[in-house]
Amino acid sequence: MGDRLFNIRIFQPLVPHYRVGLFRGVGRRYAGRVELIAAERKVGYFVSQVIDGVRCDYHHDEIKVGPFYWMKGCSVKGLRRGDVIIIEGNIRKLAFLWVALCARLRGIGVVWWGLHKMPNQRGLSLWLRTYVMKRLATSILFYNKSGVEWYKNKNSGSPNAFAVGNAIDLEPIQREISYWTKERLEEFQKEKMVDGKSLLLACSRLTEKVRLHEAIRAMAESSMPQDVILAIIGEGPLKDDLMRLADEIGVAKKIMWLGPMYDQHEMAPWFLTAKLYVYPGPVGLGILHALAYGLPGILNDTHNSTEVEVFENGATGLMFKEFDTESLAQAVKKCLSNEGARYKMGEHGRTKVFTCYTMQSMIDNFCEAIEDSARQR
Repeated sequence: MGDRLFNIRIFQPLVPHYRVGLFRGVGRRYAGRVELIAAERKVGYFVSQVIDGVRCDYHHDEIKVGPFYWMKGCSVKGLRRGDVIIIEGNIRKLAFLWVALCARLRGIGVVWWGLHKMPNQRGLSLWLRTYVMKRLATSILFYNKSGVEWYKNKNSGSPNAFAVGNAIDLEPIQREISYWTKERLEEFQKEKMVDGKSLLLACSRLTEKVRLHEAIRAMAESSMPQDVILAIIGEGPLKDDLMRLADEIGVAKKIMWLGPMYDQHEMAPWFLTAKLYVYPGPVGLGILHALAYGLPGILNDTHNSTEVEVFENGATGLMFKEFDTESLAQAVKKCLSNEGARYKMGEHGRTKVFTCYTMQSMIDNFCEAIEDSARQR
């Protein structure tokens, strides 16, 4: 291949809004050489938009076949030996496995990007995932360092493993923090009638995984301070059930249903008004979002996604005993009872996110894995 500049093709089933900054940064790094293949989605959590420096093709529908998925039109056509593709590392995404196999047969590098293992995955399923990953990939890109450590402890030899360091775009958050002055926030709080209240914030799709019914039940615990209100940003299939639960246990007046929000300017005053971010289920990127606003978290102590490594129990919030609503209420009470300690938690979390979980570091780590695969020729 000599010194020929290599091309990059990224395969994704959909493009969530929080990935746009990453792909934009990769596009700028490899100007004119990055292509993104994905299905189209124009509204809500996922986006289909022009990304600077990236040739975007959103015309590849994904269909479900039993427990598996197939995205139409996945191909390495137009790529040559020494180029690189990036696939979502999921053995249920059959089209991605097929395109990775085609790439390897043609001397094209394959970056396997994903979790080191799915939640609660073990035994034969985990062995199969690891077996396929090692044989199709030329480089492996996990979400965090613990994934790399897990891989190195259980595997020897190639391919090399890297940690991308999952992050969100912090620039819009920084702009909103500057915009929402004390006076503007006070006006917002009076308008929404939350001034003088202890506002808890939950932000997610309303699905079973999030377990928001636990947060609602915790509102009825005797240890929960009386001035607490729970504001919920999000929409989803469980909304009616959750509203019915709140009514049945007598806390409906303490719940604010804010609906879906995707614009940072719309979300920002709620994050800046809230005193705690509550997430009973396995927390993900949402904790980075909350901490970036200086909002301490209340998380379960057992099952979480890889992003929980940013969280320090007692330093960026508190953990409660999983599935225990009384424990959740006690954690809220403890945080709210000490204003100074809560403020320090928020400041520590914000500093940590802005120092260690930046989009630029994620872009650099992502490109390191790409460069490694480009050398495997």
